[in-house]
Amino acid sequence: NMALVHDAKGCVVVHSDDPNGIQRLNQEAAKGMRAAWEAGMKVDRADVVRWLTLNPARALGIDKVTGSLEPGKNADVVIWSGDPFSVYAKAERVFIDGALQYDRSDPTRQPRRDFTTGLNSGTATFLKGTGTATPSISSKNDPVKVPVPIKKVAVPLSAPAGPTIALTNARILTVSGPAIERGTVLISAGKIAAIGANVTVPAGATVIDAAGKIITPGWIESSTNIGIVEIGLSADGTADQITTDKDLSAAFNVVDAFNPFSTVIPVTRVEGITRAVVAPGGTGNVILGQAAVFDLGGEQVPGSITKAPAAMFAVLGEAGAALAGGSRASAILRLREALQDAIDFNLNRAAWNAAQRRDYARGRLDLEALRPVIRGEIPLAIQAHRASDMLAAIRLAEEFKLRLVLLGAAEGWMIAHELARKNIPVVVKPLTNIPSFEALSASLENAARLQQAGVTLVLSSFDTHNARNLRQEAGNAVSYGLDRDAALRAVTLTPARVWGIADRAGSLEIGKDADLVVWSGDPFEPTTAAERVFIRGREMSKDTRHKALFERYRTLPR
Repeated sequence: NMALVHDAKGCVVVHSDDPNGIQRLNQEAAKGMRAAWEAGMKVDRADVVRWLTLNPARALGIDKVTGSLEPGKNADVVIWSGDPFSVYAKAERVFIDGALQYDRSDPTRQPRRDFTTGLNSGTATFLKGTGTATPSISSKNDPVKVPVPIKKVAVPLSAPAGPTIALTNARILTVSGPAIERGTVLISAGKIAAIGANVTVPAGATVIDAAGKIITPGWIESSTNIGIVEIGLSADGTADQITTDKDLSAAFNVVDAFNPFSTVIPVTRVEGITRAVVAPGGTGNVILGQAAVFDLGGEQVPGSITKAPAAMFAVLGEAGAALAGGSRASAILRLREALQDAIDFNLNRAAWNAAQRRDYARGRLDLEALRPVIRGEIPLAIQAHRASDMLAAIRLAEEFKLRLVLLGAAEGWMIAHELARKNIPVVVKPLTNIPSFEALSASLENAARLQQAGVTLVLSSFDTHNARNLRQEAGNAVSYGLDRDAALRAVTLTPARVWGIADRAGSLEIGKDADLVVWSGDPFEPTTAAERVFIRGREMSKDTRHKALFERYRTLPR
């Protein structure tokens, strides 16, 4: 859209209605620049800088005093640590009307939050990012360069038919092992058949030269409504993430509502996301229902299912309290009640069938759905942000000997060592720094601090239509101190392990599904493109609704 307006000589202005997006207008503009390049349109960096500076000044009628660096204009100046369109770049100093208003190196000239006033000093300290200004995942100087040994695998005769494809001469980030320079990935029958620096390509294989490219596993989005929501706000026939059936909570299962032809899926897929944990959005109860893992290859259920159920989702904190009478205590009580009833029901099913047991708060369908949770077969994934809410969830999980995954965890860094000691996986949204009464200590360094403490870390957008921004989330986490390799693991192998699908996805290994992405450069950079995406060995089309609309309006009369 930006490129179309620019090409038509319009005045492009980049803005955001989102409190997180407004902090990163430079990255939003960078994505527009990349989209223009992919479409073959001529847009240079100077043009894009104007989208953020002079053009909005003109639109607001203040271009005589600001918007460009010219003699006589107000001295509104930003000094960047690097390329302003890089995910790793930060504003080091900001001058407004010539006065220094922000200095990254000076704590006295950094934002002060009224929200955090009065908190203990360990919490209220402003958290300054420690990420490297310009790390490059494509660097040829990485310390580990030992090639992965060449392996071969016998492809089972029952494997689905598919082409044999060799991606050659790429830098391969396997995630489970060291990087391979100028390596080859061989795909056969939807699986990875060989990988290494000296793979022999069989006769008849389709060879794709990926010289200068980076290959990673397909990325995994760990909490989304993709495939079950087309238009939010419950427009008729387009939103199946919520049920108002008062008799359903744990039994609410997204599988039968999943639409592999949702227009949201291709938009997400072209950004390198190949599988997703699709979660229910709500049931009017603290137990939200069953989540499942789907691949985004476009196949109908059951072919698209990787694992179902993969987890039981629940909610505590403010959202949980709102569903349970207004108190956090009542939310915990309702969750405990459901678990106690499920245990009693599954121990005394025959007696219950004979009407010889007490009534339960939840119906038979819900109690049966909770069985794999109380047996430890799938995790209970609880949304909680406040440190005290997370500790309450931990106590509950220990009481019932459950496998626990924490979702959100905005204040997770405050209890990072406890989370690490108890080996509790945490799924976080890196771009959560807007304080609220539920997360007064939200920090952009949350992911980095959790990883440094040894917590099992997963990154998620927690979004549906913007699940495509997962790599922007991950890149910003790196810019605020998260190790680059840890960031890549947090969107590939770690979520695969947490959700129980690591035998099929999450890393580039012999015998796993051939979910992989060929990147034009550093995957975390907004100007990098996912040039090719493979799911179970099939190359995915790059056609999306966005692209179709772009082409439709590209040729309108001017």
